[in-house]
Amino acid sequence: MAFETQERKVLARVADGIVAAAAGRGLRVAVACSPAQLTFAGQLTRALHARGRACSCITPMADDSPADQLATDPDPAMAVIVSNPAPGDGEVYRVSVRLVEDCPETPPSSGDRAGGDRSEGAPATDIVVDYGDPSGPVVRRFLPEDAVVVPAD
Repeated sequence: MAFETQERKVLARVADGIVAAAAGRGLRVAVACSPAQLTFAGQLTRALHARGRACSCITPMADDSPADQLATDPDPAMAVIVSNPAPGDGEVYRVSVRLVEDCPETPPSSGDRAGGDRSEGAPATDIVVDYGDPSGPVVRRFLPEDAVVVPAD
């Protein structure tokens, strides 16, 4: 029971941060994890729906674009959560989520967030959720929260 409670807290934090950071924009969330944890993507989709984001969860085919794959795991299970851009706004907020069972001390990143445009590209991993922690799932990295506090130009 404690694991499920912790998982709901982590899921709520992730969903709240994504919704706040992606306000007024289209949304694309890539979730990479082991096949056993793919239900997280469905739960996140439902949590985003509950927060007013109309979206759907898609499990991509094996021949999807390498840009949609996360670089640190050669063959992760992946689901993509997408919503339509806001009317008149072609900008899409992209975020990558990785669920791990043995979190490295410094989660991998393929880019530097400083000065970057979130609509053009993102580091390989914006959010890392560690499912291997003895107390239950724990957020180890959470960059969308940084985007929320940065004023928009």
